[in-house]
Amino acid sequence: MRGRSSPRPRAGNASRAPSTVTIASGVAHFDLWAFIGASIISRSLRFFLVAVLLWWFGDAARRFIEKRLTLATSLFAVGLVGGFVVLRYL
Repeated sequence: MRGRSSPRPRAGNASRAPSTVTIASGVAHFDLWAFIGASIISRSLRFFLVAVLLWWFGDAARRFIEKRLTLATSLFAVGLVGGFVVLRYL
């Protein structure tokens, strides 16, 4: 069919973040086991947060997350890091 292109799924910023963090941790010489442990904990917390939001807010939360996944993930990361900073310095 001339003039029509098939839609291709595009990877957004959210799919590049894990590889960027992995490379940066290697450059910074992070301990491998600490990195693996932190990765397991952070991914578990992220999926738990999504599950809680879907349970509390239902379809509205699902639409928000699907539309603004990168924003939602970034806000969660900022909140998580901010919480640790507050706990550390208070």
